[in-house]
Amino acid sequence: MILSLGLLGKCHGEGTNLVGTTITRSDIYDHAAITMDLRDMTNYCDQGDLDRARDIYLNGKNAKFSLYSLADKYDHLDDDITFAFQMYGLTEGDVNNGLASNERLFASKYVEMLFNDDECILAVEASRALILWMHTVHRTWKIVQDCRKHGDPYYDNDYAGVANMLEKSDEMIAYWVGAIQGTDMAGLNGHSLFSDANKMAEEFSTETHTKNGAFVNWNIIYAYEELSGVLSSETACNANTNTIAALWPIAIQTVNQMMIPHFQHIVKAIVEEDAARIGIYARIIVPQVSQCRPSDYRFLKEHLLDFGKKQGKGTGSYDPSKKYDLLNTLKNTYSCFGILCEDVGFPSSNDSALACDYYDEDVIPTLARFPATSEVDEHSKIDLDIRQIQILTQFESAEVWAAAKYIYMHGKNSLIKDYYKDDDDVGLNTFRSLHSFANSGSRTRSTLFYKEFTEYFDEPNYADVKILEAFDNEGRYGNNGSTDQKETKLARSGLIRTALTSQVMYMMVLAKLNEAVEKCGNGAPNSPRGPDFAWDTAAAYIIGSLEGEGIGGSDHFFDGTLLWGLANERSIEFDRLNGDYYAKSNAEVETLLLSGKGQIISRNCVRLGDTAERIAHMLLVPIIQGLIKYAIGLQFETVADKWSDADMAIGETYANAIIPVFLKYDKTAAETVKRNMVQDSGVSFGELVPDGPQTVADAYLRVANDFGVGCQYIGKKLEVDACLKYVPSTATSTAARTNSSQLMMIGGGLICLISSLIL
Repeated sequence: MILSLGLLGKCHGEGTNLVGTTITRSDIYDHAAITMDLRDMTNYCDQGDLDRARDIYLNGKNAKFSLYSLADKYDHLDDDITFAFQMYGLTEGDVNNGLASNERLFASKYVEMLFNDDECILAVEASRALILWMHTVHRTWKIVQDCRKHGDPYYDNDYAGVANMLEKSDEMIAYWVGAIQGTDMAGLNGHSLFSDANKMAEEFSTETHTKNGAFVNWNIIYAYEELSGVLSSETACNANTNTIAALWPIAIQTVNQMMIPHFQHIVKAIVEEDAARIGIYARIIVPQVSQCRPSDYRFLKEHLLDFGKKQGKGTGSYDPSKKYDLLNTLKNTYSCFGILCEDVGFPSSNDSALACDYYDEDVIPTLARFPATSEVDEHSKIDLDIRQIQILTQFESAEVWAAAKYIYMHGKNSLIKDYYKDDDDVGLNTFRSLHSFANSGSRTRSTLFYKEFTEYFDEPNYADVKILEAFDNEGRYGNNGSTDQKETKLARSGLIRTALTSQVMYMMVLAKLNEAVEKCGNGAPNSPRGPDFAWDTAAAYIIGSLEGEGIGGSDHFFDGTLLWGLANERSIEFDRLNGDYYAKSNAEVETLLLSGKGQIISRNCVRLGDTAERIAHMLLVPIIQGLIKYAIGLQFETVADKWSDADMAIGETYANAIIPVFLKYDKTAAETVKRNMVQDSGVSFGELVPDGPQTVADAYLRVANDFGVGCQYIGKKLEVDACLKYVPSTATSTAARTNSSQLMMIGGGLICLISSLIL
């Protein structure tokens, strides 16, 4: 039954009927009435009365808060993950200086500029698209943040404003739907984000099959019901409950859905060369893309934000000759927001370039030319978690750090589809997390190095312990509960991102390689959980989604966050680029991955084990290069000078990723690295790298023969040469060259074979 009292939909003493049968649990009408302000502003604009429209914008008329106050009153930067990415994108990553504080009011400043330029209707649209949208997203994240405070004994719930958690989800849906949407789910005249989503769905053919409104709106209302259901539990958000783990994936997917109409707006504006609306929607889309592939963000920023400034057009502009490049780049970013091309759709046009390239949710990716034959696209997106953690830990805000920790603990990008079913047997999703990787039981089955790591650290979840200490401002680089200092945060941030790549992801790759070897010969190679799937998953965890499909991965080496990207980045510093301009070690890894695919098909399981071991050794090349790089940078420094320095934290983390491996083959090599790169806890004096960086590099020569990876893969940086003291063995060198040549021939031939298997 619809409990509506006419146009306003207010239910006295209970909830508020917003649209259809959606009734909030609490009376949030005074929040929803913000759409009445937008309506009245629009009417005054139509009458040519800009001053009265501006007065409603500044001072409000119908709602609890004015639109201006929504942009100005709430300090989003302290607790809003989306706003943090917005600040990162608007400042090009320079978040801790005056730029961030200047950009905090980006939305209200832009609206005010439009009013000053006598662009009344555009000012109203920007108020909804920038201010109301950002505040609605803010209220979504506040559900998670306030739930954390509710369960923390440090806070008084009433004083902190988190006593009634159900109101939090009600406020979110109130701001999305508004007070005048009526009962029609397909309504277009509510002056709300909801009605705007319906308008764009009509233009982009993304309505429900019954034409009863936008899929986006149905998904958001369903998410609201899910959020409210979680919060309605008597123990919701109490200490030691799993409420946040339940709320987190719903909040992520809700915000992702809220991005869709904005993507549709900017696509439409580019197609129609509508500079004014490019100016509005680029101010959300481009900064948000900063959490995705860096090169895509830089391209979009240059041509959608910076181009307009260069032309002296404050309302926005772009170069029409870049239309298709911009549209294709935008399409590439959709997966970063957990949406598909068909979720956005394309405007009515005969231009096939605007259409989606595919409609299949289960994507079999090509990873830097490696042709997977399994659906590991979502697995490859774990690199986005590392990217986004890296961004958020650049901020000084404790709340933004808490959001980074949520990504680590609960995941954000690597979707596990239909993880569980609700009461209506609807599949609900959750995410793989780096925390689960760091604690995965599958690591214990790895025949390579896991035992050495756990024995060295005397801790089965060695990386997880260090990472959580860094998040919680504890451990070696913590401040013992005192006020955070900028330098210790940078050190903890460096430790986290380095440990994620060199320890957590490295061990997960080994676990998947080992799984493929264990399953080799058992069942069909291409079965959903057979050896082929495990091998492809290992490739996804080596290369990641940010590298793209091209040979060698992204041309922009700063794009990747996994071991593949690290190797490409180090290859420049150590002069280890091959003829195709990517890391020689990566070229060898690619060949080995292709060879392994062939060995799985032919069930040559003994050779597959050898190939897996060689990959495990080859992946250590960029970690060793990182060790040498920071040994060079830290020489001549003392512990007292560098105890809270990011370089010391990163160098030590690389060392701790290498020492357990070296211990397996040569104790002296391991002791050399430890003596020079790892300082005893509590020691506040002494010289760093006392034996010099060349000695650190020389340590590798003691294990090189066991590795089967020549020092020439490591190379030279400045005065430090990994092969300086290498004494070649003719027999060994000949055998190594022959083996490498055979692998290259096998790998090259398999590209065509494996590609044909996909078809």
